[in-house]
Amino acid sequence: MKLNKKTFMIAGAAAMLTTGAAIPSFAATSGWATEGDSWCYLDAQGNKVTNVWKKSGNDWYYLDSDGLMATDTWVDDTSYVDIYGVRVTNRWIYTEAGTDNAPNSEGGWYYLDAAGKAVSDGWKTINNKKYYFDSDGTMQYGWYTDGSDTYYLGDENNGAAATGWLCLDFDKDNVPSDGDVSEQETIGSDTAKWFYFLSNGKAVKADNDTYTSKTIGGKKYYFDSNGVMLTGWVSMANEGDSSDVDPTGISSFKYFGDDNDGQMSKGWKYLSDYPEDSDDSSNIVEATASNAQRYGSSDGNGSWYYFDSNGKPKYLKADATSMSKATVRINGQSYFFDEYGKMQYGLIGIDFGDGTEHSAYFGNSESDGKMRTDKQTSVTEDSGDRTTFFFKKIKDRHSCFRQKIGLLHNLLKMVAAGFLLSIYDPYISRD
Repeated sequence: MKLNKKTFMIAGAAAMLTTGAAIPSFAATSGWATEGDSWCYLDAQGNKVTNVWKKSGNDWYYLDSDGLMATDTWVDDTSYVDIYGVRVTNRWIYTEAGTDNAPNSEGGWYYLDAAGKAVSDGWKTINNKKYYFDSDGTMQYGWYTDGSDTYYLGDENNGAAATGWLCLDFDKDNVPSDGDVSEQETIGSDTAKWFYFLSNGKAVKADNDTYTSKTIGGKKYYFDSNGVMLTGWVSMANEGDSSDVDPTGISSFKYFGDDNDGQMSKGWKYLSDYPEDSDDSSNIVEATASNAQRYGSSDGNGSWYYFDSNGKPKYLKADATSMSKATVRINGQSYFFDEYGKMQYGLIGIDFGDGTEHSAYFGNSESDGKMRTDKQTSVTEDSGDRTTFFFKKIKDRHSCFRQKIGLLHNLLKMVAAGFLLSIYDPYISRD
């Protein structure tokens, strides 16, 4: 017969609470019987069976070494029976440290599978979430490293492998070693860093001491070998130009926003800090003789930079031999950046090594910077005087090409005209 969800009395025996459990059926000489407040199981000879599982209805029960049904305890360090003696299946069980018969004396969370066995030795997907269990079946949490893969398994009451973005306390001087689990919490602090975990729980990280990139939500981010999202100025040494062209080393740097941003900068960016303020400042060297001299106001507390589609800043290359090569065309306008990548404004003089100084005017404020041509009034000189200048348009390769095409076109027109005259002019002699 079935254990029902109410208290009942058996003649000659004490009452037994059986909520949610099946009532073991028994006969006078064999089967289920009561002994005091407990159940036992008698064999054909009327002896209590011991250290064995017995099924009643759909549930399993365990008879201990005394032959009594076990309740609210671990059995063989792998299974658990509830307060009614029913073997637990497909359920989480939390065990306090020091619990008798527990798989681990330190306690923790365990998951009992469909067979009533504690999941152990590896990964288990439960309710679409990924968990890791040690050899005892204890759910792991915190940082976990499996070979070259790194995971974050939540806190002691969660344990699910993280996916997506997560901000975590991270000590770069105490990186978890292979198989270790730390107890760092997901709280904001001075050591908090952003990580990104794939759908399989693996952190995005570089395979070595360099960096790896990942496009997330249409934006590009970089991560180091620990999986930390890069922020601020960072040197990509293998992506820089030769030192002959880039004496300051600025071409190796990219900017990745602040601690809560991190996306690779593209286009215009106003920044108050410079690579020399970053952890990679050793990659910035003192510039050799600068080719540019700017007259007028200082840059203030920050500067404008322009980053191309690959995140590389525009800058004045040491091999620039003309104004067109020294300037950068952006959305139809010409701008000037110094050797450190800072946009310049005002009256700029550049010596290309031919003994003469070429000047151009790039507006009167750091929020402008567009090259001006034709007549410009009130241009501030180095002396502070304001003067009117006339600036010619620069000829870049494209304009020169268009000019050559125009000259060629005119020449062809002249040749064609001469040919026609040679046909129709009666005063031109013919052999």
